[in-house]
Amino acid sequence: MSHLHFQYINEQISFEPSSSKYKATMKNLITIKALFVFHLLLLLTFLYNVEGGDNLASLKNEAEALLKWKASLLNHHNNSQLLSSWNNNLQLPNGSNYANPCSWYGVFCINGKINGLNLTNSNLNGTLYSFPFSSLPNLEFLDLSSNQLFGFIPSQIGLLINLSHLNLNRNQFSGPVPNELGNFNLLISELRLTSNYLSGSIPSSLGNLTKLTVLELGDNRLSASIPIDLGNLNQLEYLNLKNNRLNGPIPASLGNLTKLYALFLGDNNLSASIPIDFGNLSQLKYLALGYNNLSGSIPAVLGNLTELSILYLYGNQFSGSIPVELGYLIQLEELALSNNNLTGLLPYSFGNFSKLSVLYLSNNQLSGSFPIEFGNHLKQLEYLELYNINLSGKLPPSFGNFSKLTYLFLGNNKLSGSIPTEFGNLKLASLDLSRNNLVGSIPTEFGNLEKLVSLDLSRNNLTGSIPISLANLTQLKSLYLQDNKLSGSITIS
Repeated sequence: MSHLHFQYINEQISFEPSSSKYKATMKNLITIKALFVFHLLLLLTFLYNVEGGDNLASLKNEAEALLKWKASLLNHHNNSQLLSSWNNNLQLPNGSNYANPCSWYGVFCINGKINGLNLTNSNLNGTLYSFPFSSLPNLEFLDLSSNQLFGFIPSQIGLLINLSHLNLNRNQFSGPVPNELGNFNLLISELRLTSNYLSGSIPSSLGNLTKLTVLELGDNRLSASIPIDLGNLNQLEYLNLKNNRLNGPIPASLGNLTKLYALFLGDNNLSASIPIDFGNLSQLKYLALGYNNLSGSIPAVLGNLTELSILYLYGNQFSGSIPVELGYLIQLEELALSNNNLTGLLPYSFGNFSKLSVLYLSNNQLSGSFPIEFGNHLKQLEYLELYNINLSGKLPPSFGNFSKLTYLFLGNNKLSGSIPTEFGNLKLASLDLSRNNLVGSIPTEFGNLEKLVSLDLSRNNLTGSIPISLANLTQLKSLYLQDNKLSGSITIS
């Protein structure tokens, strides 16, 4: 009987409180309400027995399974601070013990079922061989990162069919990446296995995880080539395969990952050229391909990646000139092209890099002098390394305007002329102008470089006396002035 119906009955009663009819009616109403509450309690009890009872039984099984895994850990007696709550010390009114894993450290439940485990940095030492994969069908989140877990990753991990996040980063797992990971629910969005000792090839089955947004396999011992199937992961935003033993060409199919904002493939043995398809990665902010065996020219289409803030291509075998189109990357903050076989001039378009803080071009076969634009616009530079690239011409006085410059390495070039006095305006920690053809005297303004730790002016044609002002450089640890025509001496306290 509804509340509105009770209200309607009450509105029809007009008897006086003292009348017998009134009392009889009220007695009937109380009886009706009592029956309503009784049936409601019966319904709730039924639902509890049907659903709550099943949930409790399921939760009990999950708890027992997790306790068995805890007991298998090598240090399960020593991690009492974190896993002390993992026990079955709670008591029912009848005196029997039971476990409530929903109150345990790192355990999360939804509707009375274990939904997530977050045990990152929990001093776990052991394997996953006893982990209850089959007993946790509702698990969506599993984070065991930053522990001392070791051994193979069991193939039974594929039984976690509802998993959306898996993080096993920074452990000591070895053996192959289980092919069964490709059987995960298609809703899985993050798969993190970085910083382990995993070996073998990357399973092509990972290409089935089309909802994946994060894939981390870096800092392992993975070998063979990058599977073409990874190009199917069209929702992928972050891909880290760095510091492995991967070889072969970079698959052109990675150019399909148009939502990618970070791509780390450095420190491998990848070969051939950068795929032209990379020009499609318009959302890319970080592209790191350093220390591989990549060759050919740097594709001009990289100039399409206008969101790029970091571009690392150092330590490869790239040849040809630096594309002018790289100057279109006006969001660029770090550019590293060192240790290649690049030729030609420094592009004038580098003058567009108004946000650039790091520029590494050392150990190439470039030529020519500094473009005018180079000295006038790179006001955010902190690290400038142009060592051993055959630069000629004079040092631009405009470098004195680089108020944030901390490290300047221009050694082993063919620079001539005198050292601009404007260099004394800088806040350098390290300055290397060695092995050039510089003439004239050392500017007395160098005494203003109070943060200077290392100064190398050796192997030039500098003349005159060593400025007394250098004695002001109280932070100086290294000073190289040999192989010049300098006179005098200096004592630095």
